[in-house]
Amino acid sequence: MENPLTPEEKKRLQIHTPHERVPAYLITKIIKKMKQENLILEPKPLLTRSWSGLAASLLLGIGLFAAGYFTGKPDGSRDSMAMPAPKASKFILLVHNDDLPAQDPMQQVREYRAWLEDIQAKRIAGGEHLHSSGWILSGKNRENRVEARPEFMGRQELGGYFTFEADNADEALAIAKTCPHLNYQGTLELREVYR
Repeated sequence: MENPLTPEEKKRLQIHTPHERVPAYLITKIIKKMKQENLILEPKPLLTRSWSGLAASLLLGIGLFAAGYFTGKPDGSRDSMAMPAPKASKFILLVHNDDLPAQDPMQQVREYRAWLEDIQAKRIAGGEHLHSSGWILSGKNRENRVEARPEFMGRQELGGYFTFEADNADEALAIAKTCPHLNYQGTLELREVYR
């Protein structure tokens, strides 16, 4: 289990103004704690490359084929004019790195966890925190370029994202307005995902 923040780390976190970023090592500690508390889940393979995984793949394929075959067969009992049920839309909530640091970062982690668990209880939802390093890819002048970035600087850079389903844009906005990031004067960007 990760040790709590030291007094020096707490002091360093508290002196940051909205114009500065939280040090990367503190974000790493927060991410570790979020993973330990199952707020951020590691992706697991759907099917493994073992014999049992291959057998499961084969059975799944046969099952899907059979379901498609029998579902697609016309029978007289179905109403040909019935409308399919509307599908929920998928939305992504982009979290900008412009929030004010919390006095107790673990309290902020608990708020995000409780918020996400509440959404997950009602619909499909997830989210991840992004590393501060990465790459810039560019296709200018018909030349593909890749530039490594040790750290993305600036208040407008993204720190993470949440995804969730909603019946419409109004419902998605209502969900987004409850995100704890807004309690820390942060910026969120809500977008609908094309299907």
